[in-house]
Amino acid sequence: MSKNMNQWVYLFVFACIAFLASVSSAQECPAGEVRDCNGYCAPMAWLFDDICDEEAREHPEGSGYYVDFSCEPFMCDLFACDGCGGDCPAGFAPDCAGNCIPATYIADGICDIGQRTYKGVPIDFSCQQFACDGGDCAGGDLCWGDQGLGGLDDIGACCLGTECSEMTREQCWTLGYTFIGNNTMCLPETCSCGDPSDGLDWVVDCNGECVLLWNVGGSYCSHGETVDYGDGPFQIDLDCPALACGLSGCVGNCLGGCCTGADCITATYYDCIDIGGLFLGSYEECNETECV
Repeated sequence: MSKNMNQWVYLFVFACIAFLASVSSAQECPAGEVRDCNGYCAPMAWLFDDICDEEAREHPEGSGYYVDFSCEPFMCDLFACDGCGGDCPAGFAPDCAGNCIPATYIADGICDIGQRTYKGVPIDFSCQQFACDGGDCAGGDLCWGDQGLGGLDDIGACCLGTECSEMTREQCWTLGYTFIGNNTMCLPETCSCGDPSDGLDWVVDCNGECVLLWNVGGSYCSHGETVDYGDGPFQIDLDCPALACGLSGCVGNCLGGCCTGADCITATYYDCIDIGGLFLGSYEECNETECV
């Protein structure tokens, strides 16, 4: 992975580490360091190398403490460790299409939106989940457009600990909290899941089940997937406006453009299909040039 930590790469990591700002046992870190999975200060540069920091390196030298970046908020040391890549091996990341791709393609100076391939499979890291390929993609339609995401100006639910407030992505991240996603809304239980000390970001799905935020977003629809966090398997329900239908990745009860012949109306996917229309996507605005 590129060692150049530009602004977008920083935001990518910042979204993962914001929870550590509230760890009571952690002290303020010196410049160039960040609190690791256990709340201890460690070099931020260690996140951007190819070494899995799961108690492999001591910092400070002679302290007896070995740094741990292997937890999910750090995306398992940015995929250098096992555990965050799903079925992908260490060093690989599930890209925006869910294909296992070497993580070295992220933030390597080239915007990967399918023009390069790995073993014959198109590479796509241009989605929100990877912060526009770690900043390599310019934004706009290349990164955010396919799912109605507008970057830092997005407005949605922000988890302030267990409290929820609707604000922009930039405001939420600046405060050091967890932004759920564009067009999401606060419900009474939105931010009530999980133990803040475990370092994981949780949210309530449309059926009231606690799910990892990692399983809600991305550029594919995970609605209906079966997960098991230790209390038994269940199916994720993302078909509601509160979660923007899987952060716009799913179609169902969320509004979007619907082509009815040469005209375009705003409707849910279900209503659009009922009248024989062509649904353009959740939260996609009407564009009659796409209607025939």
